[in-house]
Parts: sequence; structure tokens; C-alpha cells
Amino acid sequence: ITPGVNMIGEPRDLVVADPGSLRGDPVSADVVAALRLKSALVRSIQVCAALDRALELSIEHTTSREQFGRPLAKFQAVQHQIAD
Repeated sequence: ITPGVNMIGEPRDLVVADPGSLRGDPVSADVVAALRLKSALVRSIQVCAALDRALELSIEHTTSREQFGRPLAKFQAVQHQIAD
């Protein structure tokens, strides 16, 4: 096991195993399909959380940053970009 992290600091260790040394019972196709479905759901939740945080950061930046004497959030073009 080699410790590692992804771009946002979440642990992503590298695990290398010799297939010849692995033991266990075969897993049915139904179990594999259920695990794939659950992993897709978890990944979707992670993506939604990341998008939610990106929106929060965008709103924070546009309300705190000023350009031409007023907050960026007051510009209609910026408001449209945030709304999309």
C-alpha cells in the first residue's frame, strides 16, 4: 500500500496485490452489479457536493470582490453566469 491523495486532499492510496495470492469465494454477477450501482451513487454524491462548494466559492468571490467601485455580484453578466 502506497499512501496518496487526490487533487483535493482526499486519501487515495495505491494498493497492489498479486492475483495468485488472493483467496476467496467467487462473487456473483448480481453482487458486482449492486456494488457498481452503489459506487456510482456515491460518486454522484461527491460530484454534487463539489459543485455545491464551487457555487458557494463563486458567490463568496463575487460578493467580496469589487470592480469599478461596486461588487462583481452587482453586474448583470456575472449574475447570469452564477445563475446558470
